[in-house]
Order: sequence, then C-alpha cells, then structure tokens
Amino acid sequence: TLQSYVSVEVHILRARGLMQANQVGNSDPYVVVKWNNIIYGQTSVKINTLNPVWKAEKFIVPIYTHGGFNVEEMVFEVWDKDYFKEGEFMGEARVTGDVFMHPASGAVDLTLLPRSYSSNHQNNDTTGNTTTTATASKIQGTLSVRFVSYILPQHPPCEQQSSREYKLSEPTLDPIN
Repeated sequence: TLQSYVSVEVHILRARGLMQANQVGNSDPYVVVKWNNIIYGQTSVKINTLNPVWKAEKFIVPIYTHGGFNVEEMVFEVWDKDYFKEGEFMGEARVTGDVFMHPASGAVDLTLLPRSYSSNHQNNDTTGNTTTTATASKIQGTLSVRFVSYILPQHPPCEQQSSREYKLSEPTLDPIN
C-alpha cells in the first residue's frame, strides 16, 4: 500500500461565550491542539476574556495515511490558565478527519463540550489537570478554526522504484556549445 503524506495547517482564530472559570474576573483561555494523542501546539494565553481572539496562531499537523481513510479525530481543548494552581478545563471540540482533510474555504465554528467521564467523574488531561462534573455543567461557547490541507504526491518506497541510469556528457570548454 502506498503511503501518502498530508499536512494540515490549523489556524486558531477565536472563541466566543466561554465559561467564567475564575471566581474573580474573567478566564485566561488558551487552546491545545491534539491529533492521535500527540500535542501539536498550544496558543498564547489571552488574559481576562471570555471572547479571545488569536492572530496568526497556526500549527502544522502531519498526517500519514496508509492507503486508507481511517484518520483519527483532531481534538481542541480549551483551558483556563491559572498561575497559582492547576488550570481548569473549559471544554473540547472534536473534528473528524473528513472535515480537516477536505476543509471548507472559511472558518469552522465548533461547539465546546465536556469530555466523557470515567466512573469516578474525574478526568485527567496530559498535564495532570482535572475536570469534575461541576465544571462540566458550566462548559459553554464556541471555538472558530480554519484548516488548510496540503497533500504531497504518493511515491512507492525506494525498493519498489525502478532503477534509472543517467549518463552525463563530458564537459567542454567551448563557449559556443
């Protein structure tokens, strides 16, 4: 099976109507981009806002397929940055492969949702932060992203390519030829 290489450029544009994670003031949100359980980027933290706007924040996610169309979902996690304790999960959006492999020409608005919970109603993220049932009930808002997909041509592995022989002509010092 031929392997194809797709590179997806993910632009994080803005979020709207986020939950208020802090008891005093607004949230300090940032977005984590994940694909295939690997973190590919994190936006800057926007201070004291429930409607953050990110400018020129994009991440490249390399996607390898092996002749099939089963591509994992891309996950966008929104977090509140807390400087003196662990951050608070503010919601996530999941995008299926058909959306980012064949992107629309403009922005895509994604609804933020709570995660699915384990039996103890607590879920740890990759940094050890937790989400509780109480937090899940407050999750709200949307995240706007844009995808640009680049597909590189498929080539068989080197051992499957036919060998080629190249002949170089002898160099001459004749300026006319």
